[in-house]
Formats: sequence, structure tokens, C-alpha cells
Amino acid sequence: MAAAQQIVGRERQQRVSQLAWGGEGAFDARRRVNSNVMPHPPPMVNAQIFEARIQDEGIAALRGMIGLAPQQIFSPGITVEDDFIYSPSFSIPADGQGWLIIENSWLETAKEYIDYYQISVSSSPKPKDISIGSAEHIGEVLNFPLSSISLGLASPIKRITIHQETWSDPECVESVTYDRAIIFYRADGLIFSVSAHDSIADLLDFTKNTGKVQEFIDNCQCRVNIE
Repeated sequence: MAAAQQIVGRERQQRVSQLAWGGEGAFDARRRVNSNVMPHPPPMVNAQIFEARIQDEGIAALRGMIGLAPQQIFSPGITVEDDFIYSPSFSIPADGQGWLIIENSWLETAKEYIDYYQISVSSSPKPKDISIGSAEHIGEVLNFPLSSISLGLASPIKRITIHQETWSDPECVESVTYDRAIIFYRADGLIFSVSAHDSIADLLDFTKNTGKVQEFIDNCQCRVNIE
């Protein structure tokens, strides 16, 4: 095992807290690891494979977003880093039908301490970790603290894909395969992704940067196509 991987493993074992509040409701992840999306060599023969995939009910929830045109994505707190916005969860309004909730959990293998992630998707009547109040003549409103990401003018979602990443090494007795990113395609040409954040914190990344989204398309296998 490489020295760098051993250090990463020790850091995982010594994990005390996943994340800490930064100023103004932002989250501060401890650090990123293995942040480049890229193909890996085939695994060792008879390597144990660890898998983490979005469940069928999550895929059904994503399918329910086809044809909807959300203009914002909400979160209890965000941090901006280069072309990504990261958060512990994202809540996408489903046009009066509730909310699409996306979350992520960091996992590691038992022997080699290889990072992998479990993205979870669900439908909910309420946004995740955001309280709802009421206002006269308006009805239900979202209460602060909260953050929002603008998707611009309304345009329906016409396609959603789920892309999986596989990490392996011929010298490791374990390998991982997991759903790395969800990509949303709108009718107006905008594409955006929600992906697992590369750290021990249970965070997600959001980006509208076409080049960054294309990296997932090019380097992660499309496992599910929803139209």
C-alpha cells in the first residue's frame, strides 16, 4: 500500500467530526482526497468489490422530475470552492408535489481504507433541514438559515443520468464501484450535476460548469438514463 494511502487511512480511523460550521452558515470540509475523476487500472484478481448505488426508490424520485422546471435548489448552508458549490444536502422543489432530496454519505473499505460514497435520493413533503413557516397572503415560506442556487429562467428537465465510478488497483485486495454523479439536462441546454464530494465529510458538490460536468460524462460510466 502506498504511503499516501496509509496516511489517508489513519486519518479516517481518527475521524472525530465530519464537518464544522464556517461563517454565515457555510460548511467547512476537512479536506479533499482523490479529487480527480479518471479511469483506474483493473483490480487484483479476486479483489473484494464494495458497491454503493442509488436505490430504486431514488431512481423513481428522479424520474418524477422529468418535465418539471425548478428555478432554484435549496440547502441549509453552502460553501463555494472554485467551480463547485458544496453542501450536506440539496432540496429541489417538485412543482407543488413535494421535494427531491439528495444526500451523500462517506464510506471506506475495511482493509485498504479506500474512500467511496453513497448518494441517497428521496422524495419528501419538506426540504431537508430547512424549516417551513407561513406568511399572510403568501402561504408557506422557507425560513432562514437557508441558501439557494439559481438555475436561471424556468426550463423543463428533459433527461437525468446517473454515472458510476470504479476505483481499483492491481496491488489492492479491495476495489469500489459507486454512483458518483447525477446529471440533469434541461430543454434550454443547461446541464448541471450533483456529485459526491471528495472528503470524509458527508457532502455533495453542485456545478453548472460545462467542463466539470463533462468530466463526469467522459470518465464515469453512465449506469442509468432517465428520459
